[in-house]
Amino acid sequence: MKTSILQNNDINKTEWDKLVHGSAQGSVFLESSFLDAILPGEWGGIIVEDKEGWQALMPINTKSKWGIHYALQPFFTKYWGIAFAKKEFKNIHGQFSWKKKMVAAISGLIPSNIQSIEYNFHPAFDYPLPFFWKNYTIQTKYTSILRVAEMDEQAIFKNYTDSLKNSIRTAEKNNITIIKDSSAESLLFILSENIKSGKEIIDPKQYPKWKDLFKWVKKTGEWFFFNGCR
Repeated sequence: MKTSILQNNDINKTEWDKLVHGSAQGSVFLESSFLDAILPGEWGGIIVEDKEGWQALMPINTKSKWGIHYALQPFFTKYWGIAFAKKEFKNIHGQFSWKKKMVAAISGLIPSNIQSIEYNFHPAFDYPLPFFWKNYTIQTKYTSILRVAEMDEQAIFKNYTDSLKNSIRTAEKNNITIIKDSSAESLLFILSENIKSGKEIIDPKQYPKWKDLFKWVKKTGEWFFFNGCR
């Protein structure tokens, strides 16, 4: 088994996406094209492979400030962390024994000069113990995933939280029309207007990232956004 930490230009993006697409812990937030959109040329990865191919991976993006090196999950990503290759096991013991090796290999290769690392792992990630043994702080948080690939807009609406549905209804009563939009400028205008009223939803420093993300969205069709227009 071999574990490597690779910079962006050294990563085989085809192999990366192949593992992500087949992984229970895979998501759009780990796809190489998404990472290239929000972290162009900046992200790298820790990869575990053996004679059968890639077995696990974890993206990494290190920065430093005032001499302190850290790795934080980027803006606009819901999940990061480790993704395991799709693999069949004879029993549960074999499965978790293998996951233990993968997580230990990746956690053991995180650069020692990184003084802070904070990731939200995918809900399907179920073996964090090697991080605990290395004195990382592990917090349990609950989340949910809404799969919208085969839903129309009405079906998606029914799955929103009650508070969000009430906000949409309130907006419509105030003559605000909710539209599906693919324009970054429309959203940035709304965000800018919120700042004028004292509500900063997103740091303006992140606006260029939004534009890059919109370009990726329009190209891949993987996401959509709703904007409110009066």
